[in-house]
This record gives sequence, structure tokens and C-alpha cells, in this order.
Amino acid sequence: MKKAQIAKTKYGSVDAGLASYSVDMAQKQTKLNQDLSKEYYYSRFCELARRLAAANTGQVLIAHDDYALWLEGYGEDFNFDYDDESDATDFSPVYVTYSYNSESYTTCNAEVNKAIMVHRANQLCHDLQEQRATRLAQAAELGYPSNLHFLHRDVDLGPSCQTWIIQSDGLPRVRDFSVGDTKSREYHEGWAQLLPGEVIATWEKNCLSGPHYFKLELYLDTTSVPKELKDIMQPLENPALAHITIDSCMEPLSGKQQRALESLFPTAQLECLGDLQAHIDCAYRDAIDPIYGDPSPDIAGGWLGLLGITQTYVLDELDDEDDG
Repeated sequence: MKKAQIAKTKYGSVDAGLASYSVDMAQKQTKLNQDLSKEYYYSRFCELARRLAAANTGQVLIAHDDYALWLEGYGEDFNFDYDDESDATDFSPVYVTYSYNSESYTTCNAEVNKAIMVHRANQLCHDLQEQRATRLAQAAELGYPSNLHFLHRDVDLGPSCQTWIIQSDGLPRVRDFSVGDTKSREYHEGWAQLLPGEVIATWEKNCLSGPHYFKLELYLDTTSVPKELKDIMQPLENPALAHITIDSCMEPLSGKQQRALESLFPTAQLECLGDLQAHIDCAYRDAIDPIYGDPSPDIAGGWLGLLGITQTYVLDELDDEDDG
């Protein structure tokens, strides 16, 4: 009996709770909670509106006393009551309404973040396009080659060739246009304008058992040509621009010339050349010409070999370890 009295004193009773319950006080508390929640989400929607305005996306979020309006854009409002001199359609604003609660805020916050990210991505693309247009105009003014066409040929048992234009960041440039059917064995790839710092890398093979042919072409300011390379520099119509070409058919350059030429290539370009020639080497390694019965020869150093650089293949090292 004593324990029951203690429990009743500690926790009260249902009857006592009902006796002290006030409907009016409960309604007031509920209204206060709702007002506090509305004020909280109103402030958060105001912050979203400020973020959207600062990002300058062209979209508008307006926080009113009881709800927020998102101006998505303007839609056509067809007007069938018009005379011949008036327009057939009008444009009226299109709004999305958000309530001041957790679900609406989460949805609106996601839309604001999406709008800002899309706008920034579009702005970045626009800036890059403007920068590229400026670079193209400057390159054309300096006399860099334009309207370049290179044969792309891929014949299993016959001649094959391909040309890449590699940017200074080590990424091959996507062709601007093509002549012929790109799904066929032979067509031409084209680039509208060569840019400063880019290198033209060509690979060719007359037949499966024929030797690999590699060629590199550089265009650069004559003042930046090392003295060791003056003898192989080809003058152009523009005396301020120099053209340097090296290929597999030339006499090998001296060690000083190779080091001087290598210094003109960024590391990223050299890595790209190494990756491309590694793929070529792997594609033809151990291949046998079915017509003549001769094996495909080694790439003989590829483009990097023209610069005096020896490429080490991880595949060879792994094979050696397995053999041991």
C-alpha cells in the first residue's frame, strides 16, 4: 500500500491530469508552436532567397508572411479575345508555392542548390568558350596553322595511320570536324586551328609487318627555340614563328638536341605520348603478318625515342617476375 501511494505521488493520476487540462491553454500552446515554426522557416527561406539572388541565376524566391513563392519563369497565356492588331498570346509568371514546414523547405533547398550549380556550370562553360575564342583568334593572328586535315586509316592487314593534337595539359584535343564516314576504315580528321603549346603527333604503318613511323611537329616562337635546335628549325612566312619536325626517318638527334627538344614538352604531354605509344605497341606486339608470315617489328622507341627517352613497360616487369 505504501508503494502504491509513492507511485501515485510521483507520477500523478489520469483523473488528476484530466481535471487540470485546459483546452484553451492547449490551443494557445499549439498556436505558439505553429508561430515559432513559421518564423523559423520564414527566416530559413529568406536565407535561401538571399543565396539565390547572390548567385545571379535569374530565378527569384520571395518569402511572404505565410508562404514563399519561387518564380520559375514565364509561360504563354493564350488569349482568344484579341483583334487582328493584338498579339495572340501573353506571357504570365509561373510560380511554385512553398509552405513554411520541413518538407517544403527541404524541397526548396534542393532546388536552390541545383539552380546555383547549373548556373555556375553554364557560366564556366561560357567563360571557357570565350577564352578559347580569344586563344583561337590570337593563334590565327600569330600565324599558327589552321584548317588542318589528317588521314585516319585503320586496316587490319593493310596500312594504318592516325594523328593526335595534344594540348599542353596532356589531353588530346577532340577533332573539330571530319571528312568522310567515321565508321569506315578511312576518313579525314580535321582541326580548325592549332593553338600555342600544342604538339602534332602522327603514327603510321604501311602494313602489318612494316615498320612503325612516328612524327612530332611543334610550332613555337622563334625566340624560345634553344640554340641546339636552330639547325632543324624550319622558317615560316611569319619570321616570328618557327616549325620543328622530327620523325623516324631522320638521322637521330644528338644528345644535346634531344635534351633541348625534350625541354619544350610539358611533363603531361610526354606522359600522354608514352600512353599512346604503349597502346600501339601492345596492339601490335607478337602480331604475325598472315600474308608474308613476318612478325610486326618493335616500335623502336616511338615518339619518346625521338627525344632520347626510353619507356619502361610495367607489363614487361611483371612478366619477368612471373618467369622467375
